[in-house]
Amino acid sequence: MNKKAKIIFTILFIIAILIILVTINRNNFKEQSNNLKIVSSFYPIHIIAMNLTENAKNIDEECLTQNNVRMLT
Repeated sequence: MNKKAKIIFTILFIIAILIILVTINRNNFKEQSNNLKIVSSFYPIHIIAMNLTENAKNIDEECLTQNNVRMLT
């Protein structure tokens, strides 16, 4: 009985380790883009970057300011 319990414990331990490794590896395989990403911290720089990359291919432009912030008019 003691030897049988050790074998069952070892099998369950190996299964638990495999589940953990599969979960970790699944989170690491995110789809990567070949696009250049330009991140700007505020609107004047964001507008300049948008104007410079207007017709460029493979470039993603993003602004870090919140959407509810508006420029003064």
